[in-house]
Amino acid sequence: MKNPRELEIGERIDVTPLQAHRGVYARLQAPVRPKSVSGLVTPLARGEARIKEENQTRLVLEVRWEGDPPAEYLVTPDIFERVG
Repeated sequence: MKNPRELEIGERIDVTPLQAHRGVYARLQAPVRPKSVSGLVTPLARGEARIKEENQTRLVLEVRWEGDPPAEYLVTPDIFERVG
């Protein structure tokens, strides 16, 4: 798995949809071992995102990673691709 911040425009990573999970993971400051599942949840980066385009099969996100210029990503059930 590659850190999404490191993707070049046109580069994509394959993804696997997860069942709905708690939004608390999006606000992590440090690695955490959840009580409900095995493993370690580690935050990769912090930032803000807004949906630029959305339909039933895809969405385009504008992400402002903390400390980086904005980036845009195409997200589908199968891929996560940097498009801008």
